Amino acid sequence: MKKLLFIFLVSIFFFLSCEKKKQEKIQQSWRLIRLSKDSLVTWYEVWEFNNGNIQMIKKDNPQTPIDTTDLGKYHLYVKLDRTYVDIEGLSYFYKYNGQWMVLKMNDEILIMLYEKGENWFYREFVREDK
Repeated sequence: MKKLLFIFLVSIFFFLSCEKKKQEKIQQSWRLIRLSKDSLVTWYEVWEFNNGNIQMIKKDNPQTPIDTTDLGKYHLYVKLDRTYVDIEGLSYFYKYNGQWMVLKMNDEILIMLYEKGENWFYREFVREDK
């Protein structure tokens, strides 16, 4: 019985440390990688995660100084097989509110997928250096 308790406690410690590392890793500014048919991308998005808050910035045209900004909340949680980011409270980018599955996350790349009914959003980001 003591052996099982020890294994259980070690598993919980490992799980919590893994979640903490992922929480630290996501707290960056991430620039959306846009691909288009003619490769003439004229807008970009930056998603900035910071202590439970998310700020999304979209610039529609590089010639204009006007950005669209939206603020919301996020919660990152780790299950045994996947990591998820739950986003809520966005008004302009309301379609992004929901549970995003993290497909890949390291120091340079963040790839997430959000499925809602028949709609889905696949997003690839690179870390935005400040």
